[in-house]
Amino acid sequence: LEIGEVIPVGDLFDVIASGDEPFTHGIKLFFEQARQLWRRRLLPLLEDQHGITWSEAEAGASDPKKAAALRNDARLLKTLVLASLAPEVEALKHLTPTKLAALNHGTIRTPVPGSEGIAVLTKLKRWAGQAGEIKIADDSPNPSVALEIAQVDTDTILANALSFDTQGNRQAEVRQLLLEGLELTEVVSSLLPPELDLVWRGSRRKAEILFGNVREQSFDTLKGREGIWRILVDFPFDQPPHGPQDDVARLNSFLDEGHIGRSLVWLPSFLSPNAQDQLGRLVVLQFVLRGSHLDQYAAHLSQVDREQARMLLTNQRDQLRQFMRNALVTAYGLNHLADEALDSTQTLEEHFYRLDPSLTIRPPVAATFKDAFSKLLEQALDYEFPAHPRFDLEPRPIAVKRLAEVLAQAAQQPGGRVELEATLRDDARRIAPKLELAEVGEAALQLRDDWSQHFARCLARQSGHDPTVAELRRWLDQPERRGLREDLQDLVILTWLARTNRSLYRFGQLFRGGVGQLPDDCEAREQPLPDAADWEKAVTLGGELLDPLVAGLYRSAPGLAQFAQAARKRIKDSGPLLAAYLRLIDQLLALTHAESLLPQQAALRKGAATHLRDWFAALEAATAEFDLITLSARLDLAAELLAEAKAVFGALHELARADLRPSLIQHVQVIAEGGGEFASPASGILASLAQAALRYEYVDGLLAALARFEQEANQLLAAIARRQAPPSTEVAAHPIHVPVQPGTAPARCIDRRGLEKTAALAALAEARALLESLNNTARVDMTIVIRDAE
Repeated sequence: LEIGEVIPVGDLFDVIASGDEPFTHGIKLFFEQARQLWRRRLLPLLEDQHGITWSEAEAGASDPKKAAALRNDARLLKTLVLASLAPEVEALKHLTPTKLAALNHGTIRTPVPGSEGIAVLTKLKRWAGQAGEIKIADDSPNPSVALEIAQVDTDTILANALSFDTQGNRQAEVRQLLLEGLELTEVVSSLLPPELDLVWRGSRRKAEILFGNVREQSFDTLKGREGIWRILVDFPFDQPPHGPQDDVARLNSFLDEGHIGRSLVWLPSFLSPNAQDQLGRLVVLQFVLRGSHLDQYAAHLSQVDREQARMLLTNQRDQLRQFMRNALVTAYGLNHLADEALDSTQTLEEHFYRLDPSLTIRPPVAATFKDAFSKLLEQALDYEFPAHPRFDLEPRPIAVKRLAEVLAQAAQQPGGRVELEATLRDDARRIAPKLELAEVGEAALQLRDDWSQHFARCLARQSGHDPTVAELRRWLDQPERRGLREDLQDLVILTWLARTNRSLYRFGQLFRGGVGQLPDDCEAREQPLPDAADWEKAVTLGGELLDPLVAGLYRSAPGLAQFAQAARKRIKDSGPLLAAYLRLIDQLLALTHAESLLPQQAALRKGAATHLRDWFAALEAATAEFDLITLSARLDLAAELLAEAKAVFGALHELARADLRPSLIQHVQVIAEGGGEFASPASGILASLAQAALRYEYVDGLLAALARFEQEANQLLAAIARRQAPPSTEVAAHPIHVPVQPGTAPARCIDRRGLEKTAALAALAEARALLESLNNTARVDMTIVIRDAE
């Protein structure tokens, strides 16, 4: 000591250790354990760090600076030993790095006054990685620190597992530490290269991360692959005599041969031999603490000592992992806080390399690996897609789809302006202006012409043929690449199609695309539009007869395409049914003789159905969508015909499959023609059905008329059966005796004899009604005898 200096607390340990031993037996044993811990573990640790022994320092046989550094560090650890021996001494309670520095005043000198605690903490973290007895409470700037004196020799346990310390396992440990720094721990065990997600300019992107020794990589690996950036990360060590300059030479060879890669390379400085040894120790610690390995390698210890060993090894592993994290951050060039962990002969000034000569990479200013990787990828994407919009937030896919509909509506308006729903305004304001599609005000959207002009120039350069969607996507990246997300590409293309009255065709057929549904082989054909007056008439009629959505279509290529799609769907679905309905009308007119029975009434039902059929035929024959509008606009439908068409289409499935009951109609006709008291009611029933066959459907529904006819006809036949004539004297009525079969219900019989023609028909109707009430398992015995009059 020099005059004016304060005696460091750590020096008291030497006084106590070399003095008398006025301790009880228990305290004496505890002190002996502390002395052995100092001599066998802590002091050798410091001697290895400073490169001199304690005896050399005491004898003055070493560099004075090294000797002073060794003594100063020893005072810090000795203070921790004293605190463990005398935990109740107030000055030694609740030790922290700052308090350790204060107790050993003058021992720690730093360029910045007041930062002594930080310097002490850095030293403690390094030592804790090699001595598990040193415990650091947390990662705070001034955590609690302590020394645990234990009897267990953990070095013996680790020595048994040294075979696990291999180059491959060291690489795996570094890879895991780096992935944890990237917050990609879920892919640590994956065999596939991990991918880093990044939201760049409001667009979600990925980068592939590949770990490997750069000097061993093939040129194909260095080139990367299409569609995704690759960041190749080397390790901070290699097999001697190779160093980081060998990796740089490999990259220069790649570029000198004229190759271009979609890759970035991150080369670290090499760790010092001591830091590499600590990495190997960490690898062994990880292995020993995994699963039941500790029980295997510490089988010579009791269960109690084994648990104490687990606690010491776990603490040592945790501190060593933190030490390696700090060392890696420095090795990869993000800071200089752990320069002592680097090999001064194997360092790099430049850590970041690009394999595309046109790309310029600036070293990222970042505190973490995740930030550094993100900033590297941002630079690569800025270079690749310089014209990509800078969205404030990532566009939501559902908002993009809704915006596509609104922009299509705006394109169909004469001024290109449309009101916006309140729920869409924020998304429209964030997306449309950045894509140069529209300007968005407080409540309305106004289309811009930027893309119309851009695509017009592109069309002019290629002689004006109809472009494919694939060509349009390429033109989106001219003159500078935008790299838009596919749904945003679709949004721009669909808006341009609507703005310029173009329709998509695929395999020669009209194709109705949408966001997420634009195949590259579709052609964008210019579409001539019909007259405005014809358009209004056609969509009004189409909304009534084709599809309600047609009424809201705007006069544009997309609107025309949707009209054509609705018309062809209606023809496909309803055309065969309409033809069947017409055949049914002809059959009913023939059965009821309606046109001769009611000559003063026109066949309105048939006329309307024929009119609709002819319209369908004309639409089906049309080859151009334009003609569909013309044919529909010129379809002259008066109010009653429109009402009839709506009524028919509303019930067409049922009308086309209606059961006319021709046999029942014929029975009633026989009764009407046979004279007698039932002829007049029968004629009235037939006339009612004939009227329904002639009238419009909306006036007299056919299904209701058929049901009414069947009910009235059956009632008539039943009445005739009840009023039948008595049996003649020539034919006597004989009762029928039907034996009852075991397991069956009694038979039901209809026995009529000596009937005239009218009564016989009524009996047949009664029998028919009974038969129709039975199920399919019923059995019928039938005998009909007809005698002609002489």
